[in-house]
Amino acid sequence: MGGIRDNLPLTNVTGTGYNNYRGDVMESLANARRGETCTIKWMFGSPGVMEWMENHHIRQGSQVTVIQNTIDSLIVAVNDMRLAMSRDVAERIKY
Repeated sequence: MGGIRDNLPLTNVTGTGYNNYRGDVMESLANARRGETCTIKWMFGSPGVMEWMENHHIRQGSQVTVIQNTIDSLIVAVNDMRLAMSRDVAERIKY
């Protein structure tokens, strides 16, 4: 049974990330450094973007490694693939 806390929105934590009611801090994938491996905790986007991510094994619980992080895009490794995504999409993925 879900309680009222299950429906609370994410809140900003000193401007660096987000937390849920359990206190888990989540950072945007856009802020990850080159070489960092991240486990996806949460993400959102348009249905088309979410379908693309699912088709490329980017989903809650999956691990991605940042290959390159530039001012406007990221290149990440997922399984045996390297994928490019815009910074806007990376901002909507939390780890």
